[in-house]
Amino acid sequence: MNLAALIAMARERLDDEIEPYLVGDASLAGWATEGEREACLRARLLFDDEPGEVTTVPLALGQGVYRLDPRALFVVSANILWSGETRLHALELKGLDWIRDQSRRVSSFGMPEVLADDGRARVHVWPRPVRPGRLQLALYRAPMRALLDPADEPEIAPEYHDGLIDWMLYRAFQIKDREIEDVSRAALALRDFTLRFGERPTADVLRRHRERRRTTTRYGGY
Repeated sequence: MNLAALIAMARERLDDEIEPYLVGDASLAGWATEGEREACLRARLLFDDEPGEVTTVPLALGQGVYRLDPRALFVVSANILWSGETRLHALELKGLDWIRDQSRRVSSFGMPEVLADDGRARVHVWPRPVRPGRLQLALYRAPMRALLDPADEPEIAPEYHDGLIDWMLYRAFQIKDREIEDVSRAALALRDFTLRFGERPTADVLRRHRERRRTTTRYGGY
C-alpha cells in the first residue's frame, strides 16, 4: 500500500473526502511516517545487520563514545572490523555501569571487548580503541526515509500497512477543531494501533534492557 492509498483510506474513515479537506495531505503523510516509526519502536519490525549508514560506525583512536544514527532503536549485537583485516571481532554487550566500574580499576585503552548503549543515542566501547576500524552493529531500526511522495510505500511488511491508518486517525481526531476533534474516536484508534503493535516501551523497560549483562552472537546473529 502506498502513501496515496493510506491517505485515501484515512480520509474515508475520517469522512473527509470532499475538498476543502479538514485535514491536509501533508499532515496525513506526516502522521503516516510518524506511525511507521512508532510501530517499529513498539514491535521491532525492521532488523538490519547489513553494513550501511545506520549499522556502521567508524572508530577513532582513543575515542570511547560514539553517536548512533537517529534511526537506530535497539542494538542486538556488535562486532569490530579492524582496518586491514577481514575477520570480525565480536564485542560483549554489557550495561554502562559495568564499563564505568571497569574504567576505574584498569586502563581504559586497548582492544575493545565490550559495548554499552547509554540510552541517549550513543554507544560506549571499552577499552578505548588504540587502532582504527569500524563498528558493525546488528540492530532494530526505524524506517530509512519519510513517506513524502504519493507513490512511496512504508518499509515495514505489507501486512502491517493498514495499521498505520489507526495512528493517522488517532492524530487527526486530536486536532483542536470542533468539526473533527473526537476524544473517544482518538482513544479507539490508539487502542487498535496498540493491539496491532504493542505498548510503547517505558523508559524503565529500556533501561533494564540496556543494563542487563549478556553475551552477543557473531555479527548477523540474533
